[in-house]
Amino acid sequence: MRIIAPMMILIMMTSTLAGCTDWRDDKTTSYCEDDSFIDYDSHYGCRIVIDFKQDVEISWNITIPEQDNPNYVDVYLIDSRNLDDYTADEGMFGSCEDFVYIEEVSLEFVGNWGLNKTTVSLDSGEWYFIVDNKRCTGANPEDDLRVSSYFEIEYVESN
Repeated sequence: MRIIAPMMILIMMTSTLAGCTDWRDDKTTSYCEDDSFIDYDSHYGCRIVIDFKQDVEISWNITIPEQDNPNYVDVYLIDSRNLDDYTADEGMFGSCEDFVYIEEVSLEFVGNWGLNKTTVSLDSGEWYFIVDNKRCTGANPEDDLRVSSYFEIEYVESN
């Protein structure tokens, strides 16, 4: 009887702890914010690392203050595999290359606009939120542009 009671307590404790070892309800919120000029034919980017494939919630907001040269920007969410194609035109002999972006949270020809929380599935790896003022993409720029941007993503980090 003396051996059974401690064993029962041990079994109850380990079975309770086993249910807690894979609990992934704690979400992390990352954000990046910028209020600056984006040079003609340039972009602003922010890097996020996702540890494993998961559904994430993304929202963003773009404000373009009134200025002499009104213009639009493009907003993209791309992975590291497509970053090289996106930046291919930036070298001395660069050319405009097609690249793939997450359509549900990307938009071309953005003025003052925001995206409400939207859920998308992302693979693990490096992801880039891009505010774009480049000639190779949708909203062909005319000049430098002052842009205020805010990006937020909710995801689960592995421990």
